[in-house]
Amino acid sequence: ERERQWMEMEINGLVERMSDNLVACAVAVVVGVGVVALFALSRAEHVKRMPPLVSRGWPLIGHTLHFIATHSVFELHPFIKHGIRRYGKVFQASLFGKRTIVSADTELTKLIIQGEGKTFRSAWPDSLIRILGQESLIVTSGEEHRHSRALLVAYMGSNRSKLSSFLPHIEAATLEIMSNWKSGSIISFKDEAKHFTFSVLCKIMISLGKKEVAQTHTLFETYDDSILSIPLNFPGTRYNKGLKARSKLVAIIQEIINKRRNQTKCDHENKDLLDYLLSNAQEYSDTKLQDFILTALFAGHSTSAIVLACIVKLLHDTPKALQEIMEEHEKIQKTKTQGEDLDMNDYMKMSFTQNVINETLRLVNLSLGLFKVALEDVELKGHFIPKGCIVFVSQIAVHFDSDVYPNPERFDPSRWKN
Repeated sequence: ERERQWMEMEINGLVERMSDNLVACAVAVVVGVGVVALFALSRAEHVKRMPPLVSRGWPLIGHTLHFIATHSVFELHPFIKHGIRRYGKVFQASLFGKRTIVSADTELTKLIIQGEGKTFRSAWPDSLIRILGQESLIVTSGEEHRHSRALLVAYMGSNRSKLSSFLPHIEAATLEIMSNWKSGSIISFKDEAKHFTFSVLCKIMISLGKKEVAQTHTLFETYDDSILSIPLNFPGTRYNKGLKARSKLVAIIQEIINKRRNQTKCDHENKDLLDYLLSNAQEYSDTKLQDFILTALFAGHSTSAIVLACIVKLLHDTPKALQEIMEEHEKIQKTKTQGEDLDMNDYMKMSFTQNVINETLRLVNLSLGLFKVALEDVELKGHFIPKGCIVFVSQIAVHFDSDVYPNPERFDPSRWKN
């Protein structure tokens, strides 16, 4: 009898424990399902708040061909313009094989750029990194980018004496190129401007002579032409030619670096950018120096040439602005004796000239924009951007924002007077 009672107690206890466990399991399952459901609903809500998706485009390449297509420098990129017209100032597209959020919104673009190193960092396509270099100023982000940029700014424009040292090279290159212009002949001003800017940059960055500049320029043009080409690395493609040109340019720069490292002191009249880096960034490896110099040449070469060519075009089409800039320069010319060089005082008097440059930089579509990657889930202006998502910000879209610049498509240097 005692055995029977004991067995009943054990069974009852087991049943109670099983019931408790089943209840606990049921509660856990319900809670788990609830959490999963809430998470799913949360993600679904986030997805709802993500920008609208443009059609997926072509397999693998998506909208990349439309994105890198040739377009006029005097208008907003057709890819951006089409996206804004159909989907608004923020939308999604497939670029270089990745889903990308595109921002043409002034405030959102500002917030993303301000988040550099905190919520966002640079994220260029791998194909572009191979061309520019892993340690390029354009590719790096955070503290490394800020340090490199500070070095370049310190060398190029930290004081008037440094800027003054550039003026003789700029004036000499200008006079030499203009001396080859024969009366009545037809010239390609953009090509002339490219020769001019490359000559000046090579002089102030690595002190190349005329012969070396001429030999290197064709190579650099091939490299420059490949930056936004279709990233197909097959013999004969622009991208493949660009990679080969890059290798040759890097070899030329490395040879110069080797010579400088073996020098006990600077043996040319003015320290160039490479000398400055060797003195002020001794921790930089040769690879870092190569990428730094190559990026500086790339950033200042075709962009400056395009700006110069566009200034000529815009002034030709705007007689009032042309007359005002001519009067400003004639006024300076009257203070100079025959053959006297320009100096920084003359440069500082060119206020309207600077307005023309500013307005051209605003109006001309020099750069497609910047690629960033979100370092964490971010919600900005009602748009959810998940961690790891690629974002493309278009600065030129800000330049064409009528809320920022009235009559944005009009060339008006006077807007910079105040």
